[in-house]
Amino acid sequence: MTQFDFGRSKVGSGQASWKKSFGFEGKPLVYHGWSPDGALRDINPNSAQYQQRIALWKKLPLPVANLLGPWISRGLG
Repeated sequence: MTQFDFGRSKVGSGQASWKKSFGFEGKPLVYHGWSPDGALRDINPNSAQYQQRIALWKKLPLPVANLLGPWISRGLG
C-alpha cells in the first residue's frame, strides 16, 4: 500500500499536527457551493457568528430542537 487517506482536518488544528507526525502531506480540497443570492455561508467554526448560533441552539427547548433539527439538517453539508 502506498497511500492512506487520513481524512479531513483544518489547517493548524491538533488533528492536522498529529497527522503530520505520521508523514501526512496535506492537500487542499476544493468545495463548490451555490446559493440563490450568491452569498457565502458562514461555516467557519472559529467565527463569532457561528459560535452565537451554536449557543442559541443549545438554549432551545428539546421539543423545539427536535422539531427544527431534521428540517435544518437537510440544508447542511
